[in-house]
Amino acid sequence: MMKKYKQLFMFNEASEEEQSKKAVKDLIELDWGKDEDAQSIALQLFKGLIYADTKTADKFIQDVSDFTEKMNIEDYD
Repeated sequence: MMKKYKQLFMFNEASEEEQSKKAVKDLIELDWGKDEDAQSIALQLFKGLIYADTKTADKFIQDVSDFTEKMNIEDYD
């Protein structure tokens, strides 16, 4: 009985990793500036990645953080 549970748990981890990869792909392909609907989709995908416990999500979030660190607030005045 425990063996089946462990296999199911492993499947769920793999599934979450695949979902994270799809979310990253969708975010990369999405035109965030298109309209409010696109921005809402981007927000939902990004939020999902924040709460995901996957290597893909962690790497993507770190890449976004690294990118925004290079930005300058004065560019938005």
